[in-house]
Amino acid sequence: MTRREALGRAYGAVGVAALGIAGISALLKGSYRAPRTLASTAARRPRSAHHAQPAKHKATSTPAPSGVPRGAVRLGRSNQLPAGQAALYRDPSDGSPDIVVRHSGGGLTAMSAICTHAGCEVQYQNGALFCPCHGSVFNASTGAVEQGPASTPLPLRKVVERRGSIYAVPS
Repeated sequence: MTRREALGRAYGAVGVAALGIAGISALLKGSYRAPRTLASTAARRPRSAHHAQPAKHKATSTPAPSGVPRGAVRLGRSNQLPAGQAALYRDPSDGSPDIVVRHSGGGLTAMSAICTHAGCEVQYQNGALFCPCHGSVFNASTGAVEQGPASTPLPLRKVVERRGSIYAVPS
């Protein structure tokens, strides 16, 4: 066997191994499920923060119940977001994608849904926020980075729950 043949076989073996690893990785990642959105925010959502500017979220004209901060925007009914689930919505201040998480104890946490590493939209999976672009993982309660390449936490947002509805409070 010549040196050229040996190198060709070696490159071929490396290529086959790389394809095998990519296939295993795709199987382990799991299937895609569209992210949950609350009823009033489901209209015209771009697929990626890289390719489209988010639409402004329009506040409803009905007055908010007592105890809801001034300027808060109703996102939807509380029962639309069960424990252990998350939903995307548009920030009432600037229209950017945010995510609200209902924890197993019933509490809510909201934060930006844009990964601080490369600007991709994060997804809620297995109790954490995961960036599908480069694999960063964020804590779903605090926004803290649990796995890089991101090094900056997700900025927290404010949401409140009053009289069976969830409201986003502008910053």
